[in-house]
Amino acid sequence: AQKPAPTLFPKQRNLPFSRPTFETFLVGGSNAFAHHVASTFAAGKGPGLVVLYGPPGTGKSHLLCAAGAALDTEVTEGEGFLNEVISCMRFGRMPEFRERYRDTNQRAFILDGIEVFVKKQRSGEELAQTLKFLLGREVRVAIVAQDLPARLGLPKQLKDILSGALSVPVHAPDKEVRSALLAQRCAGR
Repeated sequence: AQKPAPTLFPKQRNLPFSRPTFETFLVGGSNAFAHHVASTFAAGKGPGLVVLYGPPGTGKSHLLCAAGAALDTEVTEGEGFLNEVISCMRFGRMPEFRERYRDTNQRAFILDGIEVFVKKQRSGEELAQTLKFLLGREVRVAIVAQDLPARLGLPKQLKDILSGALSVPVHAPDKEVRSALLAQRCAGR
């Protein structure tokens, strides 16, 4: 007998620390533009499709979690989205999946970690269709990536949609930000 289909995965991100905010983000020369773009996105202004990209530890997730908090929108983990697509495809539950992620009542869709879709053709196409649907209904979309989407080896349809995004690099913190971050961590904040 075939196992019953699992319930849909929870969308909410479980963070090991308090919810990031724009106020707790340390702004410096290496990340000021990314901070501006994320806060503009959270205010419902600027482009409807934004990608923050850069190496791990630069604050991309912090910024988009802060935007999510400001918009009362949950951040979706890329890996969780991928696992849910695969599970729903396997168990014939794509209508439920689409109903959940193509909700036009949401103010924004935020995805943290698009690189999990590298060389994932079918799942990447499903994400591309979801983004196309949401953007066509003026739902704002923000994505975290470790590199420019064009350089990640994503499925063509997904890469094509993301080519229209405002892609903003988030650089490694400069000395001033690293010092302030260290002082903040030592103070227990």
